[in-house]
Amino acid sequence: MPTNKKLSSLKTRASGNSESSVYDLLVIGGGITGAHVLWDSTLRGMKSILLEKNDYASGTSQATSKMIHGGLRYLKNLELGLVRESLRERATLARITPQAVQTMGILVPLYSNLDRIVLKFGMILYDALSYDRNTNICKDRLIPRYDFLSKEQTLLESPTIEREKLKGAYLYYDYLNINPERHTCEFIFSARERGAEAKNYTEVVSITRSNNSLYTIIAKDRISGKEIVYKTRAVINAAGPWADFIESLVGVEIDKHLIRSKGIHVVTRKIGGDKILVTKKKTGHIFL
Repeated sequence: MPTNKKLSSLKTRASGNSESSVYDLLVIGGGITGAHVLWDSTLRGMKSILLEKNDYASGTSQATSKMIHGGLRYLKNLELGLVRESLRERATLARITPQAVQTMGILVPLYSNLDRIVLKFGMILYDALSYDRNTNICKDRLIPRYDFLSKEQTLLESPTIEREKLKGAYLYYDYLNINPERHTCEFIFSARERGAEAKNYTEVVSITRSNNSLYTIIAKDRISGKEIVYKTRAVINAAGPWADFIESLVGVEIDKHLIRSKGIHVVTRKIGGDKILVTKKKTGHIFL
């Protein structure tokens, strides 16, 4: 389990001087995905190292809605496998790092009978796919079953909600991750305590594969300007929005370039109640 001790500095570069070593795994990208791969591979006995060109969790991992959700919206396209996988990973995260998540109610107001029918079907399916959501979960991180609230109950939960044509609301639950930056660093620091290496401000500039099946990685220390050579048996591309750039370093022809998703997150005082309120606009969803 990731360490929960006080982190003195998130901008810690600390790693060994093992330029001549051969690693089992080299992870590119210091977000939550790369951090977890480093941690998991280290627990499995692999000699692993992580390289991040900026600070840990400085990309997508810090620019999030802070939600650990099971993918309810994917049910719209009947992506049942993806939803089940997301729900399983949500439960795994709550088991291994309960200090990093908290149960949060999500309120979805209904303004037509059709909305109620469609969403009820989605809630039943979502609930069925998360049948094991509370298995081996500590008591203060349990996820309750969804519920339908009448108009009056909905207004009690969220007094500022639009009242005209309101039919009620569905209330379901997911997790929040209030500090994903700390969460990411916990995985990295925990892996380092178990023998892994990690370097931030270290940018991968070249990837080649030799005849002996080893990868040669050249990385540039962005502070000193020095180039460092690493040898590894396997490489994980966990660069997030920059994953296609990393692929180009290997010489892989890219048929499709990543399109970065956009969103706006505004931090403000509490509005309307203790639940997350989902309001639907023509241009997308707004979470309050």
